[in-house]
Amino acid sequence: DPATNTSSVIGTLPTGYGGAILAPNGIIYAIPYAATVPVARLDPVTKAVSTFGPTTGGWTGAMLAPNGKIYATPHSNGITVPFLEIDPATDGAVTMGPSAAGNGWFSGGLAPDGRFYGSPVGNHGSFVLDPVAGSVNIFGAALGLNALEGNVAAPSGMVYGTPRSVSVVELNYSGPMQTSTGFLPGGGYTSGTLTEDGRIFMIPRIANLPFSCRMSRCPIRNPAWCCGSHPAPRRCRPA
Repeated sequence: DPATNTSSVIGTLPTGYGGAILAPNGIIYAIPYAATVPVARLDPVTKAVSTFGPTTGGWTGAMLAPNGKIYATPHSNGITVPFLEIDPATDGAVTMGPSAAGNGWFSGGLAPDGRFYGSPVGNHGSFVLDPVAGSVNIFGAALGLNALEGNVAAPSGMVYGTPRSVSVVELNYSGPMQTSTGFLPGGGYTSGTLTEDGRIFMIPRIANLPFSCRMSRCPIRNPAWCCGSHPAPRRCRPA
């Protein structure tokens, strides 16, 4: 409870979930990562917990589409599975699209065209998931194992892959195109979040790395990066 800075345990579930998201029906859905773990359903009002869907595990991330459905990406854990689609209207779950052997993807970002774009964690290309067509297509070059981890959609319409061992990757929904930006070439970051001022803050995965942020509203294609909590610069230049 953020109001009291307290926490409590609700229900009983097996260990091994890889993300969760609040659906329009007010229910929280958790994504199964470990083998034998099903989709979890948590009602924040009644505190009721239940499960449904496939029990193979192997997914991470939770992407809420404009149609109200939730999508998760295959991320292995030694399990080869396709993408996962969850329908909160029926509490049903089905698989779709290509499977990923080895590390696959770690969620994706929603672009202005209503489709999700995600950069690879494993030795795969990037993906575009169309919730309306119910399709998944792969594009761009395979970047190697543990190249990126996480994606953030910017107000510009671009989706940025968080660099784990390579530089930041930009996914342009016009094309689509996958481009290495050259920013943060050593990587070392995991996940990120978009703030109200248009900056994307990325969380350090390795000790002694600073927080990093990208001026995603800059008018030029590859704006500068700033570190720490420095206010947004008036021009696209290092803070």
